[in-house]
Amino acid sequence: LDAEALRVLKRIKSIPPNPLRNNAKHNKKGIFVDQALAEGNTALGNLKMEQDAIDESTLMIAQKMSSTVGMRPKLRENEQHSEKLAQLKSFAKDQAAKIDDLIDLAVESLNNASPVLTGIRYGAALLTRGGYVFTGCNIESNETALNTSAEKMAILKALSAGKTEFDCIVLTWDQSETDRFPLPSGASRQYLAEFGDFDVVVVKCDPVRSRKEFTTYELLPHIAQMGNSQPNIHVKNRSHSCKSPKNRNESPATNTSRNEMRHVLDKTTVRDWGVRHVLLWLDEICDLPSYQHNFQESSVNGAMLLQLTTQDLEEIIGVYHPLHLSKLQRGIAKLKKREVVEYGAETNEMGDLVDSLKKNEIVLVARLKDAFDQIDK
Repeated sequence: LDAEALRVLKRIKSIPPNPLRNNAKHNKKGIFVDQALAEGNTALGNLKMEQDAIDESTLMIAQKMSSTVGMRPKLRENEQHSEKLAQLKSFAKDQAAKIDDLIDLAVESLNNASPVLTGIRYGAALLTRGGYVFTGCNIESNETALNTSAEKMAILKALSAGKTEFDCIVLTWDQSETDRFPLPSGASRQYLAEFGDFDVVVVKCDPVRSRKEFTTYELLPHIAQMGNSQPNIHVKNRSHSCKSPKNRNESPATNTSRNEMRHVLDKTTVRDWGVRHVLLWLDEICDLPSYQHNFQESSVNGAMLLQLTTQDLEEIIGVYHPLHLSKLQRGIAKLKKREVVEYGAETNEMGDLVDSLKKNEIVLVARLKDAFDQIDK
C-alpha cells in the first residue's frame, strides 16, 4: 500500500502547475490529468479498505482479550489452590525432614550418656521456635536426686542460651530388644509441660525408627488446666505441696510416727501430697513398698498420682504384675472418689464418676436381688 501511494503521488506531482486550457485531454508531456486523478482515487479507496480491515481485526482481537480477562479470576483461583497445595506438600516434607534430622541428632547424643544406675542410654534433640537445636543425654549419679534426664538436659541447654519457646523434642534410647517406646517419666512430663504445649516424638531403637507423636499437654493433661491460672509455673515451686526442696526426695521414714503420717494423709488433699506422702500411701494403704523406689525415681506426687493410667503404671512406673497393677488401680480409684466427695469433681473427671456410680448401682441392684431371692426361699 505504501508503494502504491508513493507511485500515485509521483504521478500527481508530475502534472504541470498550469495545464493547457484548450480542453485538451493531455498536456505537453503527454500525461493525462484525468487518468492521474482516477488512479489517485483508486489508491485512496484501496487504502481505506485496508484500514477498515485493520480496524476489524483490531476489534476482534480486543473482543478475544476481553473474554480472556473474564477467565482470569478462575485461572488465578486455580493457580492459588495449586500454590497452596504445593506449599502444604512442601511443608509436610520439611516437617518430616526436620523430624528425621532431630532423630539423627538424638541418636548421636545418646552415645554421650552416662547411665551408671539403669544402664539405659537416652538421647534427646530439642527444636526451639527460632530454629535452634539443642541435644541432651541422661546423666545419672549414685544419688538418685542428682540424675538428669536427656530431655531435661536439652531444655536446660536451651534455657542457658536464652531460648524459652519450643516447637518439638525427640526422645530415643538404645533398647533394641523391647517393643516399648521411651516415654518420659512422670517428673519429665511435668517439667516439659511447664514450658508450654509442644510436640513430643518418642522413637524406638529399631531399623525403621518407629515413632509416636504426642504433645506435652497430652502426656500431662492437668498441666493444661493449671496453665490458665499459673502461666509462669516453671518459675514457681515445682512441687504442689513441698515447702522446701529437700522434701521432694525425703524418705517416708521420718521422725514423725506412722500413725501421725497416716493422719496427715487423711487430712491432706491428695493433689497436695508430696512424693513422701505417695511413698507412705504405697506402704501403708496399698501394701506395695517394693515400688517405692520406682515412684520416687519418677517423682510422683499427689497430683501426678491422680492422673496415672494403666498404661502409665506399666510404662513409667514399671508395674507389670497383674495383682499389683489391680491393687494400685483400686487404690487410685478410691483416692479419686475421696477427692470428689470432699472437694467436688472437675469437668474432666465427671465421666469417670458417672461410670463409677453406674457400677455401684449395678452391684447394689445385684445384692438386693440376692437378698430378695433368699427371702423368697
